[in-house]
Amino acid sequence: MISSADAERLLRILQTQHREFNKKRQDYISRQLASVRDGKGDVVNEQECLEISGEKASNFANAVKHLGIFNHSDNCVVIYKKVPRTALQQKTEQPEGEQNLISYLFSRWMRVDIESIKLVRQKKPNTGDLRLWRSLRCMNVHGTYCEMFVISSQFNRHLFHVELLR
Repeated sequence: MISSADAERLLRILQTQHREFNKKRQDYISRQLASVRDGKGDVVNEQECLEISGEKASNFANAVKHLGIFNHSDNCVVIYKKVPRTALQQKTEQPEGEQNLISYLFSRWMRVDIESIKLVRQKKPNTGDLRLWRSLRCMNVHGTYCEMFVISSQFNRHLFHVELLR
């Protein structure tokens, strides 16, 4: 992991001195923005997310607001996956091993490099029995910052991958 300032400096160098990187980055950002406009299945806005979550509306909405998942909605792409917990997981799963399982789910369902997932458990104000996780902000290979969020309930894990495009 490198500091945010070092990452910004590296990104400026790549954008100004390497035209190929700059062109690939602009193409990538254009494709991501097009996926939002075209209604790509996994890309959601806050309203769509709350509608399809299947959770208690007030608790889930409070959790989403507390984590700030949609705070930068004008210049980001939010990819959402709802992963149901099996009956066996609901009965036997231990909370202390949950972080490793969540990292696996991000790599499996969203193709996120497992080495870049550094989750931190969040304190939960007024979110009922939901468990909240957020990652450290990291930069992907396209030069955009990414964050991951998890809202875990009794029956589902809600995975969010937020990519800040500008």
